[in-house]
Amino acid sequence: MIDYLDTIEPDTDHSETEVHIVPELGDLTQKIKESKEATARAIELQAEAGLKNREIVRELRAQHLNVSDVAAVLEISRGRVAQLEHAQG
Repeated sequence: MIDYLDTIEPDTDHSETEVHIVPELGDLTQKIKESKEATARAIELQAEAGLKNREIVRELRAQHLNVSDVAAVLEISRGRVAQLEHAQG
């Protein structure tokens, strides 16, 4: 694209020019935007859920529930309980 600009404006330095190509997709443009926003929200919610799960596991373990009991309460595997218990955050 920069080469093209150089051919139509040879006296202009385009070396610092940023080119953003935006395809014209009609109605799909809005759907794509909404999809990207939904994905970003899902990532945020997943991170929030992870923090809450780690907190819950630590609280249950502090109440002397064993790993098997915590796993049953949260409906996750014992291995996942161990991961959450020792995870940072």
